[in-house]
Amino acid sequence: AYDISTPSATIGIRGTGFDYWVKGITGVAVVKGIVKLCPLKSNRTEDCQELRDTCEVGRADNTSSGRFTVQNAARNIRNNLPYLINQSALREAFRLPTGKCDRVFASLKEKADHDGNQNGELPDAGLPDKPTPPPEPPGPPDNPDRPGRPTDPGPGCDGQCVD
Repeated sequence: AYDISTPSATIGIRGTGFDYWVKGITGVAVVKGIVKLCPLKSNRTEDCQELRDTCEVGRADNTSSGRFTVQNAARNIRNNLPYLINQSALREAFRLPTGKCDRVFASLKEKADHDGNQNGELPDAGLPDKPTPPPEPPGPPDNPDRPGRPTDPGPGCDGQCVD
């Protein structure tokens, strides 16, 4: 067992598959095992949430903690934990068993259907784009005798332009 400390909470880990985010509050979604989520500035056990592997999603700030409803859990997973929705970009070793999240994902699908998504697909999870390759390095200068200056002065000079 070990703990992860964030600016607003402590997350106790025991043989667990989970994901979390920190944006003012700390949020956690659990898909395997149990996570104990406690407000950072509280020493009282009753202020903690024990989140189970039924895709429970909780949150904690410095002084309090709570669980999200299924609808709010779905919204927070979509907005903060896109890899729980689509793990295809992850190496196999880092993928989590998300089958118990089906009821949460179903609420996302129902919302997509309700909002007019004809395919009933999950909303875009906001997965990061693949990195763009670096730009090509600059080629050699046009005029090797005068690096950085082209030999053709361009339109409008008619040979009359000076350096």
